[in-house]
Amino acid sequence: MSFRTTIICVATLFPVTGLAQEWHQHVSQAVEQPYGSYTAGMAPYPSDIIEHTSQISGPPDGAWTPCPGGEYCGGDVPIGCEHDCGPACCDHGCCSSVRVCPQWDGICDPGCAVCDPCCMDGCDPVCCSEGCYSSRPERPCQSGICDHRSRIFGEFLYLSAGNVDLSYAQPVNDTTNTALPIGGVAQADPSHHTGFRVGGILGRSDRSSLSAVLTHYESDSSDSIMLPGGNAFVRALLTHPNTPDVAADSLSASIDYDIRFSNADLVFRRRFRGDSKSCWNVRTGLRYSTLDQDMRTLYTINGETAVTSEIEFRGYGPQLGLDASRTWGRNFDMYGSGVVSFVFGEFESNYAQIGQLTMPVTGFDDDRVVPVLEYEIGFGWTSDSGCVRLKSGYYVGSWYNVVTTSEFIRGIRAGSFDNIDDSVTFHGFTAGLDFSF
Repeated sequence: MSFRTTIICVATLFPVTGLAQEWHQHVSQAVEQPYGSYTAGMAPYPSDIIEHTSQISGPPDGAWTPCPGGEYCGGDVPIGCEHDCGPACCDHGCCSSVRVCPQWDGICDPGCAVCDPCCMDGCDPVCCSEGCYSSRPERPCQSGICDHRSRIFGEFLYLSAGNVDLSYAQPVNDTTNTALPIGGVAQADPSHHTGFRVGGILGRSDRSSLSAVLTHYESDSSDSIMLPGGNAFVRALLTHPNTPDVAADSLSASIDYDIRFSNADLVFRRRFRGDSKSCWNVRTGLRYSTLDQDMRTLYTINGETAVTSEIEFRGYGPQLGLDASRTWGRNFDMYGSGVVSFVFGEFESNYAQIGQLTMPVTGFDDDRVVPVLEYEIGFGWTSDSGCVRLKSGYYVGSWYNVVTTSEFIRGIRAGSFDNIDDSVTFHGFTAGLDFSF
């Protein structure tokens, strides 16, 4: 036992008269604090102590009863202790006029464990004369994982678009309708590309917040095919069915294919469950979404022939979701979220073929409800101050009831736009940086 602990314990275990109390205070002030910073808010211990009970067991959480003096006691209050809730008077429970140290905040005064078991929970000033200590710096930006603090953030997205591959050409052995394929189908296959997500959160209280978020992603892909000639020709797979799709000069083809989306969200989040280690929030809000698909293909069919397709979607609607997080070790956490949005909007689709002899143009518009299901899971790291947080995760976003380029052209070649609906998925890695204040 250290010299400091011995003095504090001796001063505590003696019958505390006004002189002993005064001596105890002078000793406490003279000894330098051996650990981190003192947490403000500790109430002084009353001076009218009439007895001391060394063996004290704390009641379960929620069992505290208010005392006339404003402190909190557990169990019975002995006669003469109506205004004194220290362990010297309340012999049936852990009593303290101070708040409990946050779980992340470390330890109490070093003498607490020796002098008073209550100090393990509440840092009672009869024993813990200096109150709560911290084994690491205070967190000016965060007092708990569930707090809804104001912050700004930016995230890097590295996503790939799925279910959007587009076949545009096929090598065949002659120029007739009975020609046989002699090679693999040429495709435009969008791969991983970058995007971003930025936003700000306004903390309305420690339980709720309002956020505005902008997400944008754009993918572009290109492909080409060229044959040496002889008995090999390139058959076009995207031309109008009433026009030639292969000719004697059909030896090459190329395609440029772009897909992009944007989401603007206004979201209200509220905590409905949480403790010092984990937190659950429900979220609801509004979303405005855009989804664009542009395609341009060049063929050589009795000269140069170009096929273009443009599909635009604009819509807005409600969203609902859940998110959760849990601390992991000292500075790390795990997080996850799931959100569903119902976007009411219109698809505008246009198709054109520009060649030497023919120029077919067509398209169609369709009002639809597009469900968008998103989920993300990952890990985060928060600085000791709580002001800076890094995170990285995996994101999946699926758009349903969508008019895709491949389905649109299939309808053109079939001569019918009935039952044109498909899904598009964006998935990949995210990395972000948050600043709280």
